[in-house]
Amino acid sequence: MPSGYDRRRLSVEWARGEHGRHRDGPRMTVNQRPTKTLFVINFNPIHLRVEDIKRHFECYGEVLDVRIQLNFAFVQFETQEDATKSSLIACT
Repeated sequence: MPSGYDRRRLSVEWARGEHGRHRDGPRMTVNQRPTKTLFVINFNPIHLRVEDIKRHFECYGEVLDVRIQLNFAFVQFETQEDATKSSLIACT
């Protein structure tokens, strides 16, 4: 989705939360399995609001929460399946 005045294209990845971490010996490793939360980057935080991000992603499923921090955001869906859809199809 191009967003903001400079029309950047959003970049979306799986978020790595505490539920995705497990102990493996002396150090923590990250589980790369899909979760209900997406990590979104490459947007202008000055011009893009929580409502804008929520509106973009709600066509994939129910969005429970959007948190913008600095120049990235977390989008949490009700189900992992809805989060997966957002990385596979485009809203019309």
